[in-house]
Amino acid sequence: MKILVIGNGGRESAIIDKIMTSSRFGVEIYQWPSNTCLPGAIPFYPQTDDISIMLERIRPRDFDLAVIGPESPLVFGVGDHLRGKEIPVFGPGGLGAKIEGDKGYAKDFMRKYDIPTADFEIVFGYEEGVKYLEDAFFPKYIKAAGLALGKGAVKAESYDEGKRILRDIFIEKKYGHQEKAVIEEYLPGTEVSMLAFVMDESYFLLPPARDYKKAFDNDEGPNTGGMGCIAPCYAGGFPDVSEAEKDDYKKWGNVIIGNALKGFKKEGIIYRGILYAGVIVNDAGYFVLEYNARFGDPETQSLLQLIDGDLSEILYKIAVGDFNISYSVKRDHYALTAILAARGYPEKYGRNIHIIMPDTFPENVKIFPAGLRKENGKYLSTGGRILGVTSIDPDLTALKKRVYDILETISNEKTFFRKDIGSVYDKKT
Repeated sequence: MKILVIGNGGRESAIIDKIMTSSRFGVEIYQWPSNTCLPGAIPFYPQTDDISIMLERIRPRDFDLAVIGPESPLVFGVGDHLRGKEIPVFGPGGLGAKIEGDKGYAKDFMRKYDIPTADFEIVFGYEEGVKYLEDAFFPKYIKAAGLALGKGAVKAESYDEGKRILRDIFIEKKYGHQEKAVIEEYLPGTEVSMLAFVMDESYFLLPPARDYKKAFDNDEGPNTGGMGCIAPCYAGGFPDVSEAEKDDYKKWGNVIIGNALKGFKKEGIIYRGILYAGVIVNDAGYFVLEYNARFGDPETQSLLQLIDGDLSEILYKIAVGDFNISYSVKRDHYALTAILAARGYPEKYGRNIHIIMPDTFPENVKIFPAGLRKENGKYLSTGGRILGVTSIDPDLTALKKRVYDILETISNEKTFFRKDIGSVYDKKT
């Protein structure tokens, strides 16, 4: 099977690794843009920042499967382009990806299809936003409506803070050009990532995960693209999870994923890929904070390690409309991922940081390169999130020690990592 993987971050590293290690058949994996740290993945040329130039090179039926990792190519309709060339695609087209690419549209969609979410207002511009905040109760969450690499949602504790956040969005353009913003009620509770394999109206829930968004320990600091993940992680935490909590997760999956798929059908949207819901869980139930149209990062690094099954077969069958997929989940294991980042991330950070890797790693440890390249035998950083260290174990204490022992070995004074991945917080903001 000839597979094209679009994207070169930690998520795509985990997808490629899982395909390589789980496939029952011969696979040939091409990657665009390439990651020079991944042995076995063939660079697909031209290596350019312009995806339209890359797409022009692809001929009809060049690949048996395309897997689109990041949100930007999904939102910009790359899936539609490839399907037009008779290539099966794991990932929605542009209409389906709008659920992630436009938070205002997503909130209206949730309201329309009875999906629980926080009360909200959509504002178009700085002045309109400030006027709304004059009569608002705080705290609020203010979110850039367009793509913002996971960093465009900021909590406002006061009117003045709200004005500053709106200024960052509309005037300073901190998150790129944004036509609108969502101002929503702040919901206390625990945050859980709910991901599902989706084909039209059918879905399979993956185990719940927790993504640690804040930069620093104790959930402090600015939002990042994600500093680590543990799975499974039900609303009540871990390791002691009741059957009632597991049943609740399935029940709310019927609402959060099931209602969304019914909505897609009514809107004429064909959706084949991953649907991800970031949810807040409190005494009143599950409330959707956002939808993503793809595998989460770093949730993917953890969740795929819990799956026993041929990932290439699962992705291919969903892409061609065959939901007769089979896999099992390691029910007695935890998977933990912790991210090594460049000091200063997610704001200003240095690049070309020399990362010294051990010659060997324990058999059950995975290193997933993200913002990292290999040049003349050296590993050098290229981005804020440099790599992730992932492992699985039924013993959570042993698991955390193993991951952090590796991070202590490869970190240096120009890097940092959270030391509390795998800890539970009653209120995750």
